[in-house]
Amino acid sequence: MLARGGMAEVFLARMSGVGGFAKLLVIKRILPHLNDDPEFHEMFLNEGRVAARLNHSNLCQVYELGEVDSEVFLAMEYLEGLPWSDLVRLLPRGRGVELRVTATVLGQICEGLRYAHEFTDVDGTPMPIVHRDVSPQNLFITTEGVCKLLDFGVSKVLTEGTRTRTGMLKGKLPYMAPEQIRGEPIDARADVFSMGVVLWEALTGARLFQRDTDYQIWRAITEQEIPRVTARVPGLPPQIDHVVARALDRTVAKRYPSIRAFAVDLREVADRVGGPFDTSTLSQVLKSLGAGKLAERNEKVSRAIGRPARASDPPPLPAAITQPNPIIEPSDTHSIALRDASVKLKRKPRGWRIAVGVGVLAIGAGVIGAVVASRDASAPSSSAAIAEDAHVMVAVVEPAATSDAPGEGAQGSAAGGWPGGAAGGSAGVAAGGSAGDATPSSPPDDLDLEVVVDPVTPTKRRIVRKPKRKAEPVKAPAEAVVAEPGFYSVDSKPYATIYIDGKSYGETPLFKVSLAPGKHRVRAVRADGKSKQLTITIAPGKLFSSGTLGW
Repeated sequence: MLARGGMAEVFLARMSGVGGFAKLLVIKRILPHLNDDPEFHEMFLNEGRVAARLNHSNLCQVYELGEVDSEVFLAMEYLEGLPWSDLVRLLPRGRGVELRVTATVLGQICEGLRYAHEFTDVDGTPMPIVHRDVSPQNLFITTEGVCKLLDFGVSKVLTEGTRTRTGMLKGKLPYMAPEQIRGEPIDARADVFSMGVVLWEALTGARLFQRDTDYQIWRAITEQEIPRVTARVPGLPPQIDHVVARALDRTVAKRYPSIRAFAVDLREVADRVGGPFDTSTLSQVLKSLGAGKLAERNEKVSRAIGRPARASDPPPLPAAITQPNPIIEPSDTHSIALRDASVKLKRKPRGWRIAVGVGVLAIGAGVIGAVVASRDASAPSSSAAIAEDAHVMVAVVEPAATSDAPGEGAQGSAAGGWPGGAAGGSAGVAAGGSAGDATPSSPPDDLDLEVVVDPVTPTKRRIVRKPKRKAEPVKAPAEAVVAEPGFYSVDSKPYATIYIDGKSYGETPLFKVSLAPGKHRVRAVRADGKSKQLTITIAPGKLFSSGTLGW
């Protein structure tokens, strides 16, 4: 047996034929204790149905989906090499080295994903396929420098109905897109997000969303800040932060629209440190860095087929790895392609120009005010003069000639606008002031106007600023106040169906289900009928988690 995974085990096989024909294959079968589980059985068959349709050099080829003694199996091509999860740990961390190797591997994988995302059936019917499980364990680099995407077991043909249990997550949680975790409809951009996670981890050498519990992983993917790559690896081109950020955008519409667009931008950034490698150079890198792991694999295969293991010295690392190229700045390139709306030029106004502009406007306002004051005195909004000091502003206003009520003309001026405003006539230079002083065009929010009789000249009225009384806040009716909902999360191993107050909310894991504040009855029911009951209390705006239920 070569390997054993979560739901299947992989064996090395040899196919024989006439004339000494022999070919190594890989046989993948579902684990015996899961063979009777209809969900895992369907997932396994789905992998065979989907993968058998696909034929691309960057996808692992499936030759046959069969059944022997009620056990289904897949016959697949044998690949000699290492998974990306092994090679990425061996990469030298130098200026741009990890970026060049990563861009080489992910660039080839993107070609395989593009083929799946744009797949059409033999009759030309579009049948786009989303992988839904892109992760370092499912990327493989052969000793010939060819990169392949494995395991379409949880993939989804977008033109077909769902074949999975409602609420059950498919794939590896730390690499899932937010919409995939929430059980929302997905498209090819979910694979773009997963590739963004793989890229971030390959360049930083750290795990991005790995946490101790599923709930903590869910929060990290959907809410927590994603560190910039260059904050951890300062020697990389700063443009890589834009590529990663767009691939990992939690808003689907803002993410890269296709895996091809992601690959194009990644290649452009990699070109600044020398560009991706060709297959022969990648082969040399794999054989040199992974010599130890390849020797172990060779020994295991040799024992299985009854031949002595081949001994060989690993090739030296390419010079491009041992002597990485410096970053090529944009000024050193022969041409620069600018995307739409990527550059905006705006002249910053100088401070002295602003001051002169204000002074000119104030002088102009004073001239206009003098002209307005010379007009017919019966105009209710005309101003005779404005006096201003640091504390109070008083406007002396002639009453309207046609007014019978005291103060009516002054009130008309007040209604027309704050002295200096456009509606009430304007005098831009206050008594004792200068042309640079600006008169406010409207009263401050904390002041009110009061009309008083001038004690010296009773025929005239004055408009005086006084503090405005703050309005009392209007209280909403009690029935209009709606309590803010709270949230609830729960997981279970094995999975269980969750009922809250008698209503089914689907199968675990459940993340941040919105509930009304107060007490709720929770019942978890496993597939074998065993159940567990809980009472929870939800607070407004708060999250309550029952963690992982134990049985």
